[in-house]
Amino acid sequence: MATRLKPKRKYKLVAVGSSGSGKSSILLRYARDEFENDLLPTVGAAFFSKRVVSPEGESRQFELWDTAGQERYRALAALYYREACAAVVVYDITQRDTFYGSQGAMSWVSEVRQRSQEDIVIALVGNKIDRDDLREVQAGDVEAYAKSEGILHFLASAKTGDGVDGIFETIAEMVPEQMAMSNDSGEAESLRTAQRSSGCGC
Repeated sequence: MATRLKPKRKYKLVAVGSSGSGKSSILLRYARDEFENDLLPTVGAAFFSKRVVSPEGESRQFELWDTAGQERYRALAALYYREACAAVVVYDITQRDTFYGSQGAMSWVSEVRQRSQEDIVIALVGNKIDRDDLREVQAGDVEAYAKSEGILHFLASAKTGDGVDGIFETIAEMVPEQMAMSNDSGEAESLRTAQRSSGCGC
């Protein structure tokens, strides 16, 4: 007899971080198991969707919002925090400024805390572990920071796929049902409308 799925719930995740850190590539790898070497920078935001079924038979739909990392679009990122159950903050282990800089991961974590709901799950993700020989961000620094902030920390490679699924599997286990989107029917369209009215050509 086929297993009967429980009703599907929608959960919103937002990805933030410096331009070029690999946010888009991480989401593309997770949502479609694809990688593009010459992926263009995100303008405004991009949207992915992924359906996950838990061992208990619960169907969860993750709505993944990929925000632009360029400084001129940073103010728009706050539009996407509303009702987000989790934030994936991406940095590039081979680019020091993507973690330590004024537009680096630490500043994004602070912004997420200030602008999101109190119990949001924050996952700090170090991308490009396939290029560890070029590392500029010290692993010990990141581990100490993540521990002090009480947030998750993962290392992954969007290029090879190593570690990517584990990020979202852990988030799915930590996000309570109460954080499912309360009004999912118009969320995506309302954000696209906000993009158009703000002048983003996305």
